[in-house]
Amino acid sequence: MIAAAFALLLFQQPAPTVVCETAAPEPVVETPATPAQHSVPAWGLADPFGFERARCSPLVRGAKLMETCQTEVREQLALAMGPDLPEALRPSGMAGDCQMIQANAGGSA
Repeated sequence: MIAAAFALLLFQQPAPTVVCETAAPEPVVETPATPAQHSVPAWGLADPFGFERARCSPLVRGAKLMETCQTEVREQLALAMGPDLPEALRPSGMAGDCQMIQANAGGSA
């Protein structure tokens, strides 16, 4: 009888429920874009022409073409110096190239 009463009590209690919660998605934090870094040392900023000569020396550049080396170095200098970059060192594709091509077009073949 005690067992029957105990069983009756067990059946009257609500069954335990399992609640599965899905974790709320974490908010997306946008990190600001970091400006591109340059590898030009302080002496290269002080003497950009010397920096180009030093980096594109045949002993330093090895088998790399001179034009490729100059383009890479001038892009780094443009990134580092911004508007202070001398006109003669502007990488190809900048505004001054059109004027140089037009000036050279009138020369002899």
